[in-house]
Amino acid sequence: MAMQIIINETGATETLTMINPDSGVDCVVDFIGNTGALANGEIVWDDDHGAYRCDQDTYDWWERVIAAHEAMEQRIDGLEIEHGKDTVQKAIGNSAECDLEDVPTYVNRALNDAFGLPTLIRPMGKKGK
Repeated sequence: MAMQIIINETGATETLTMINPDSGVDCVVDFIGNTGALANGEIVWDDDHGAYRCDQDTYDWWERVIAAHEAMEQRIDGLEIEHGKDTVQKAIGNSAECDLEDVPTYVNRALNDAFGLPTLIRPMGKKGK
């Protein structure tokens, strides 16, 4: 289910979505929730408005992270069709452990190395940078 988010600074309502390519289901609440962001106060539920709330910087960061993860998943799906799931998953296993926002960068680097493609992507960096 998509997340309706009220931006604290402006009161504007924005939407975050993240569609699982295998099921077609919007898994954005699970994706964000699994990081602890819904429990640590980064994004909070507003009962009065029936929506989540967060600061603009937090919303912008999550929007970028989600887009990067969705693009990575689409790329993985395409490479699995071309090279086989086991080969692609083995390449992904060679990616470095890193922060959530940098996962797509390091996975893409590992895929580029495995399949002989140039690496042009740099890590996104921490929130607020």
